[in-house]
Amino acid sequence: MLFPGISLSLEKRKAGLILFAVIFNGHCAADLQSDTAGVSQTAASVTTVSLGDGTFKTIIDATSTSAWRYFNFEASGEANVTDPQTNSVWDIGFQRFMIKTNAGVSGTANAAVLPIGGSAFAGLTQSPVFMGAITDVSDPGDSNDACRPTTTGVLYAFLKSTHSPNACWLYYTGAPNHQLLSRKDDVAYVVRTSTPRYYKVQVLSYYSDTGTAGVMSFRWAEVAAP
Repeated sequence: MLFPGISLSLEKRKAGLILFAVIFNGHCAADLQSDTAGVSQTAASVTTVSLGDGTFKTIIDATSTSAWRYFNFEASGEANVTDPQTNSVWDIGFQRFMIKTNAGVSGTANAAVLPIGGSAFAGLTQSPVFMGAITDVSDPGDSNDACRPTTTGVLYAFLKSTHSPNACWLYYTGAPNHQLLSRKDDVAYVVRTSTPRYYKVQVLSYYSDTGTAGVMSFRWAEVAAP
C-alpha cells in the first residue's frame, strides 16, 4: 500500500488521481453579531474578522480527515455539535475541501444553497428568490470528478459540479502542483439558514497563509430576504 488509508484499487488508478486523493486525505504535504446557544465565538479553530466593507472573513481549521467543524452565521462562530442530524444551530460544516449544509442528507434544519455568479457577490444586498436552490444529496461519486468524492456517498451543495451552472467551489489543477483553487470569480452562494436568514458566501481559499491545506477561508455577509 502506497499511502495509509488508500485502497489497492485506488493504487491502480493513474498517478494524477492517486496524488489528488492523497492531497484530499491529508497524507501529502501541502505545496501548496449576536450570541447563540451552543456557539463559540472565541475558539482558536475558527476566527472571524470584519473586512470593513460590510463583509466578514472567517478562517476555519478543517484539517481533520475525520472530524467536521460547524459554523453559525448569526453568531459568527463555531457551533458545538454532537449530532449534526438533529442539531439546528449549525448552518454549514467543513472537513478538508468538503462543505456541507444543514439540510438534505446532512441535516434537518431546512437550510439551502443558491449558487450565483462570482461577480455578483460584491454588489449583492438582497437574496434572489430561492428558485433552483440545492441541498446535500446522496451520490455514489465519480473518481474522475474532483468535486464528487467517492468516499462519502454525498454530493455536497458547495461541490455540485452536476448543477447547471457548475456550483463546485473548487478547481483541481492536476500535475505538477495538485492544488485546490477557489472558483470565486465564477461562483458564489447565498445560504438560507433555518431561521430563515440569508447570507452571501464566497469561498476564498483552501490553504492558510503558510500553505497548510484544509485551513478554509470564506467571505460572507448577511443580505436581505428575497
